[in-house]
Amino acid sequence: MICVAEIMPKVNEMERTTDNDLKRTDKDSAVVDDDRSNIKDEFEVVELTPDGGWGWVVTIASFFSNTIVDGVCYTFGLLYAELLDEFQAGRSKTALIGSLVVGTYLMIG
Repeated sequence: MICVAEIMPKVNEMERTTDNDLKRTDKDSAVVDDDRSNIKDEFEVVELTPDGGWGWVVTIASFFSNTIVDGVCYTFGLLYAELLDEFQAGRSKTALIGSLVVGTYLMIG
């Protein structure tokens, strides 16, 4: 594959004589006639993303992070009964755990 930056100087060396013909001037001052289809076949234009593709990595990572954190916050009700039995604490102290998790998550943003 050839990057767009490598193609541009070669395309700029070509001179257009008519709508259907293109002439390419080589460094030896020889003129070579080419057809437009040959130019498209010769070069493959590759568009590069400005960030190199890292935007998708960040998007997927934040999706999974939010899925896990929201999953813990929204399923705390299922864990509540088990936490009451495990720690033998009062209902208000055990509910404070879920409130702190959700509150911290919302304050951090």
